Amino acid sequence: MTVRKLTGSVEVLRATGRDPFALVRFSGDCVAYQTKDALVVARPIAGGDVVMPWHGTHQSVELLARLTDDAVIQPVVVEVTRAGLPSVADRLPLGEVTEWSLLWTDTPDGSPDGPADDHADERIVSLGDRDHPEIDEIFDEALPYTTNRPGAGRRQRGWYGIRIDGRLAAVAVDREEAGLGYIAGVAVRPEHQGQGLGTALVRTLTGRLVAEFGRCALGVVDGNPRALELFQRLGYTGRQDLAYARVVPAGSR
Repeated sequence: MTVRKLTGSVEVLRATGRDPFALVRFSGDCVAYQTKDALVVARPIAGGDVVMPWHGTHQSVELLARLTDDAVIQPVVVEVTRAGLPSVADRLPLGEVTEWSLLWTDTPDGSPDGPADDHADERIVSLGDRDHPEIDEIFDEALPYTTNRPGAGRRQRGWYGIRIDGRLAAVAVDREEAGLGYIAGVAVRPEHQGQGLGTALVRTLTGRLVAEFGRCALGVVDGNPRALELFQRLGYTGRQDLAYARVVPAGSR
């Protein structure tokens, strides 16, 4: 079996057909290993690689196992479709697993039902460095597990929020991923949840990002049906169900 190595995001993204998940996860420093019917993408992180056997196919999982056995890659995290997770678990020792979904839309107004609400637009303000402590405060209250905090090292183009009586009540961040609009860190203070603030932020940012890039995506962790229902109502009909699994180190087995 001939394995071809692809180097750099341009080659890797071409091999994936610029799939939305690839744009989000593999737009930076990465390599891929490709055969006629398999593809494994790897992105280096501290201690090893984040790897993805493409679409969790049997052929891609087998290629992942072979590359691991030959020490070509050192998986510390595997990202795979949920359907492909059992096949990976048969070949690699997996620990903690987080399931999530990547959603996307090509609808310019952020909703299949009509344009964004003009009043919501007026409430949304751009946030700066001086607002970062208040953004962190909201995350501490409403979304403590998020990795999308200010200055977290991701491609954060701008933070946006809604204030109520002068106090920041809801926030979201605009992240661009290799030509794909991406919204992250949507959080609302507990006392203001259910008032449509998150909807207003997502709808408005979606409209802006789809107008700029032609497509916008976001992620939702499994077990948050309210968020999933909201995003689907706002036109996010594209979907990939995924799993993020840590590989158990050899000395810990």
